[in-house]
Amino acid sequence: MPSKSPPTITFERTADALTLTYDDLDADRVEGEPFAPPPLHLPASGPILGTGGMGEVFRAWDPVLRRPVAVKVLHDDSPRRLARFVTEAQITAQLEHPAIVPVHALGHLPDGRLAIAMKEVHGRTLRAVIQERAGRPERLRHVVELLRRAAEAVAHAHARGVVHRDLKPDNIMVGDFGEVLVLDWGLARIEGLREGHDDAPTTTNTDHTVVGAVLGTRGYMSPEQSAGRPVDARTDVYALGVILLEIAIGDHRDWPGELLDTVSGRGLAADQTLKALAQDHALHSELVAIAARALRADPDERHPDAGAFVADLSAWLEGSRRRERALGLVAEAEARFQHQVSRLAAAAALRREAAELLATVPPWKADPAKERGWSMEDRARDLEAEADQAELEALDLLASALNHDPDLAEAHALLATHHRRACEAAEARGDTRAARRHEALVAIHDRGEHAEWLDGSGLLTLVTDPPGATVALFRLVERARRLVPEPIGDLGPTPIDGHRLPRGRYLGRITAPGYAPAVYPVAIGRGEHWDGVPPAGDHPHPIRLLRQDRLPPGTCYVPAGWFLAGDPTAFKSHRPQRVWLDGFLARETCVTVAEYLE
Repeated sequence: MPSKSPPTITFERTADALTLTYDDLDADRVEGEPFAPPPLHLPASGPILGTGGMGEVFRAWDPVLRRPVAVKVLHDDSPRRLARFVTEAQITAQLEHPAIVPVHALGHLPDGRLAIAMKEVHGRTLRAVIQERAGRPERLRHVVELLRRAAEAVAHAHARGVVHRDLKPDNIMVGDFGEVLVLDWGLARIEGLREGHDDAPTTTNTDHTVVGAVLGTRGYMSPEQSAGRPVDARTDVYALGVILLEIAIGDHRDWPGELLDTVSGRGLAADQTLKALAQDHALHSELVAIAARALRADPDERHPDAGAFVADLSAWLEGSRRRERALGLVAEAEARFQHQVSRLAAAAALRREAAELLATVPPWKADPAKERGWSMEDRARDLEAEADQAELEALDLLASALNHDPDLAEAHALLATHHRRACEAAEARGDTRAARRHEALVAIHDRGEHAEWLDGSGLLTLVTDPPGATVALFRLVERARRLVPEPIGDLGPTPIDGHRLPRGRYLGRITAPGYAPAVYPVAIGRGEHWDGVPPAGDHPHPIRLLRQDRLPPGTCYVPAGWFLAGDPTAFKSHRPQRVWLDGFLARETCVTVAEYLE
């Protein structure tokens, strides 16, 4: 390229001090003041690092400081473009922040073109990082952290009265060592300046800034920016909200049409939310709420500046870190519970084997088998102690998890499952007190999964022969150490199909004209269906009613059905279990042997 004289640019100085108010600036500006850029001792060309609608960036070697630099030049040198170029350099140079690329110099190259020399950044754009995160939910927090650090740089600019106006993932770089840098302050302006101080109006497609009607990039512009109205820090907040949504659900160009149209043009109305979006993508509702606030159509409803946006992201990230630590503790607790269950199962197997072995040896007889059985019992006792220790460790881990995140659903779910299992074991061994305690703890930690179990009600199905009998139901309640029947009401004519009853024990008094009354015991366990289906049967066994004239005086008729047998409080009794008995007659008074033999 032929060399030409360095340009002398005439423009209104606008960036001498970024803290100036509009009035100060209006009073101090010097019309037509010449600006002669100094020479840069850099080559006029080099490997291209990037290009856009307004210029390009190439790599050059600084022979004085012996380091590589990035050199930005314009595609054309119109006076208004050059003025904006100088403004970009001065604004960027004065925004000293770790996440803003340092400007080393502003001057002219040997070929006469005006150039900005700045730090060369090695890395990837945030867009590339977002695309890599697709399908990897575990990376969400990391990418949100990158956005937070970029937003901190924007917050620094807002505190100095500068609006970027072209924030997008392509203008945020992630360095090879994790550093985050906000690039391309070419459209930045100082709040308070009249719109006439801007460069030629510029618009962009979704990737590059190009000449057009308004300033910004489609898809990231707020409604007021798209309409060409005055902008402020809340315009940058809108763009940050779009980027946050891209991090959450992917590139905005792939969004559903309605969402894209809303975000790219109108913004969210006051009553619009993104809850459905959070559910579809399994996202934290708090993160989506931050984006929804930033994307409000009315600027007054958004975060007032990037600093407030950063505060919300920081709060979410801290909560996410606490959640991650808490989830690690939940995983450890789950492993300890599994260890408890396996130890208890092994102990139960040993106790059964020991019982079978010892049952073959009379108690009074010395036999080596006794020592083997006792050794099994001792080993079972040790395994039970290990199980108890594992349970205590698991509960302690879950308590720590809830200290990190009191609303952690995974911790509450694991506790509810554990206490339900413990409650069922206590009910099976007849330990009412322990069962009540564990049931109460299930209710504390349940978030809906165990609601039906906690309700505990069951179903009663009852069929009679003949049909159409009346069933008067009584609930058995303990009074003065006795089970006393208390009337509930009539269930109506039989057949009765799936009548819901609370847990408990009942008596049904079945009557029909011309037939002897029959008393039918019912025990409704937690979630059970008392249906009268016999062993190996497919349908409820009809309760046969006896005609009154066929029932001998002084006898009671007990129809066929299921009975609860066993008493855990009795000596050497087996555990309570259901037993099917055929119907029988019972005398109300004692029966002699002779009468029985008859």
